Amino acid sequence: MTMLRMALAGATMLVAGSAMASEHLVGTWTTAESDNRGARVGSEHGLGEGDALMAGSDEVWTFTVEEMQGNGFHAEWCSENVCEDAVGVIRADGESILVADEDGIFIGTLGEDMLELCYLEPGADVRIADCHTLSKE
Repeated sequence: MTMLRMALAGATMLVAGSAMASEHLVGTWTTAESDNRGARVGSEHGLGEGDALMAGSDEVWTFTVEEMQGNGFHAEWCSENVCEDAVGVIRADGESILVADEDGIFIGTLGEDMLELCYLEPGADVRIADCHTLSKE
């Protein structure tokens, strides 16, 4: 019986943590200047052509979570030039998030006052592997 109580307590804490994370995620998150890191070949956002390393780039990105139901959400990922619709989910741990936009995926971590989003996009003309740390506006 003790094991059952411990399991139920753990499940309750996990659900409560996920609910708090869900409420916290809604809103607009923006990158801090010079906190873009990674590499890319090409860009569909009009941010240069050819190979580029992004360490310290001053590009500004926003991630806006518009609507949530449970741990699922609809969002928008925007550069200074283009926005793309995205869908995502907060994993059961209440901190890890998975997001898919029109042509790639994000793997993220939600903290108390930050959101790290790492983006992967494979392709012949455009390839991207980058991470951004965002703060809530």
